[in-house]
Amino acid sequence: MKPEPVAPPAIAVAGERDDVGTQALAPAKQAKVSVDGRAEDPLVGATIDGRYKIKERLGQGGVGAVYHGEHVETRRQVAVKVLHAVFAGTDEFHRRFEREAQAASKLTHPSCVSVIDFGRVERVEPVSAGQKLLGIPYLVMEFVRGESLADRLSRGMTPTEAVVIARGLCSALRHAHGLGIVHRDIKPANVMLVEGGGTGLVVKLLDFGLAKMVGDDTSVGNEPLTQAGMVFGTPGYLSPEQASGHGADARSDLYALGVVLYELVVGRRPFVRQDPLDVVRDHLNTLPPPPRAVGAPISAELEAAILKALAKDPKGRWQTAEELSAALAKVPEMTGVASQPLPATAPVPAQAPMGAAPTARAATGPRPNYVPWAIAGALALLLVVVVIAARKRPAPTATKVPAPAQKVAVAPPPASSPSAQRHLQQAIDYQRRLWCSDALEELDKALRDDEALRGDASLQRTAIACLTPKTRERAIRLLTERVGAAGRAELERAATESGNGEVRKGARETLDRLPH
Repeated sequence: MKPEPVAPPAIAVAGERDDVGTQALAPAKQAKVSVDGRAEDPLVGATIDGRYKIKERLGQGGVGAVYHGEHVETRRQVAVKVLHAVFAGTDEFHRRFEREAQAASKLTHPSCVSVIDFGRVERVEPVSAGQKLLGIPYLVMEFVRGESLADRLSRGMTPTEAVVIARGLCSALRHAHGLGIVHRDIKPANVMLVEGGGTGLVVKLLDFGLAKMVGDDTSVGNEPLTQAGMVFGTPGYLSPEQASGHGADARSDLYALGVVLYELVVGRRPFVRQDPLDVVRDHLNTLPPPPRAVGAPISAELEAAILKALAKDPKGRWQTAEELSAALAKVPEMTGVASQPLPATAPVPAQAPMGAAPTARAATGPRPNYVPWAIAGALALLLVVVVIAARKRPAPTATKVPAPAQKVAVAPPPASSPSAQRHLQQAIDYQRRLWCSDALEELDKALRDDEALRGDASLQRTAIACLTPKTRERAIRLLTERVGAAGRAELERAATESGNGEVRKGARETLDRLPH
């Protein structure tokens, strides 16, 4: 008997904007409405409590805005998060904001943004900045320069880069979960990618505004902060238990991380609907399409790790961030070892909706595959026949072995100039650092120094990786005018196999512009 789908409760989703993090620390467009509801932001240019001068607004989320500030005395650059004035008179949001400060102040991991100070606005200079700001809570954090993972998605990435980012998030979650803190809103907009100098890319987890302390009964004092039937989080990344209004634990964060990793390798989330409530229902009742079934060029091992993270029942998921990180460290994308052979159409064991009994197919597992045994048997039989035939064959007569032909020396292809190679390597490095404008400039210089590099696969792939909205036109011009037909094979491969939808789109557009 088919189990009945689990219905979501009557819910009010908090933090429902998928594209904006409340701690977006990269420069962002100025919002139309300021922190106190006026057309112009009164905080920009003002000084809070004689300590923090506000320089510019960086971004905003559902309950607060984030500014780039500077400590007046030490000149230290900071990020200042201020609660929206519309919530200033709401005790629940005050307590939630304070809880974020308490949770984030405990975090000391390099992959978690640290909290420096917390308070309520007592004085604003100049006074004309507005009396409405008095009493509003604010949070002072370390200032991070980098790119949000949400923006990075539009630029494209390899499966290996996706796994590296996911393992960085596992490191941050291992630290938070060890302190009893559950984030509850893992999504690309709440992740920053920062260059760590000689240590490579550093992943920073932001926004603990929806975090809860395990064992605190989701409350401050005697009043609960999460009411029954209220779902807090972002619909696209909600775990089934969050979607059904139940409590979240560390495994809920790992489910959301599974959604993020799925999005990084596929180019979209597993469930995309117009109505957020339909997405919530999908998280409760619908199995995610396997990444390789929708064209993601990843190994079977990585796909299995993602699908386990997306199990409906928390007991069927990875139980700790450390466990997931260890599994990701062993996938071929990280080790370079060839993936275990597995048909692309191999059946994926069904997962029953949360709370439902497993189906007979899920209980018995996938149907065994007898084809490899049949092939092995046929080969063994063929070997026996060959041996018998060889024994019956008469001994061969001696034949004169001709002298080996003289080898003809073949001149190796001319190496490109050292200058061209330097420009090419610099371009590859820039693209890995997400600086596609600089990468394309270096590719152009490499081709000016040596036109033969138009046939170099690494040059072609670097240019193709820059076929994202911000640099697409420049990349198309380089590929069509400088590389030309030599890049057709790599473009055709990217048009069908790239894990990034924007790159696939750009590759198809470039192919259309290439002369036939």
